[in-house]
Amino acid sequence: MSRKRTPFKDEAELCTALIERALDEGWIAYPETKGYDIVLARAGVQIGVQAKMHFNAALLRQILPPRATWGSPPPDQPHHLAILLPAYDDDVSEVCDALGIVYFYYCNEAQAIVPPLRAATRWDHCSQLPLDLPEYVPDVAAGVPSPVVLTEWKIRALRLCALLEVRGYLTDEDFGEQYFDRRRWLHPFRDWVIHQDGQYIAAPGLKFPEQHPTVYAEILREVRAELEQNTHSAITLCKKNGTLI
Repeated sequence: MSRKRTPFKDEAELCTALIERALDEGWIAYPETKGYDIVLARAGVQIGVQAKMHFNAALLRQILPPRATWGSPPPDQPHHLAILLPAYDDDVSEVCDALGIVYFYYCNEAQAIVPPLRAATRWDHCSQLPLDLPEYVPDVAAGVPSPVVLTEWKIRALRLCALLEVRGYLTDEDFGEQYFDRRRWLHPFRDWVIHQDGQYIAAPGLKFPEQHPTVYAEILREVRAELEQNTHSAITLCKKNGTLI
């Protein structure tokens, strides 16, 4: 396969270019989600994308459904599958067409990622269910080694961090509401919280907000609003019962 010049120094820059193209076309981009470098979503349609700087068998292995699902619709995957490369190659295009995989690449003439994302709907892999995407769009980079991933577990941890920041402490009930065992947070190797006077306060090792600053800011606003609403409701109830002067 011939090597063509590319304006991208690494996979992360290549993924950023596709994400920018997707946003321009009205798609939501979820970096490093559900095992894909990028999941694109729009109007109930999902595209799973795997990226590489060079085409190889490992890239195909990453994007194809698990062997156990061959011959029947996979239970849980995007409707459409795609690979992303920094340049076009006829052989790669033919292989992708045979497998029903969309081939995104950087076009020097157009100075953009092509084809348009709507081309990804050319083949449907007929999954029984689309992916259960995160509640928040991950504020992480796609295509980087050992990526930070925004999981459901991490979102629940960020909720606890926000509650801890707003209120100043956590209780046993707070851990239970987020389905956490407080012992995990108290482990000395993690140093996430400290038990003090029947409550839990932040310890130096609690770094989840630093990993996801954008998502954390959104969760922090939600938690602060929830606490303010709960306080307002409690005051209103007390006034109604005549217990507040």
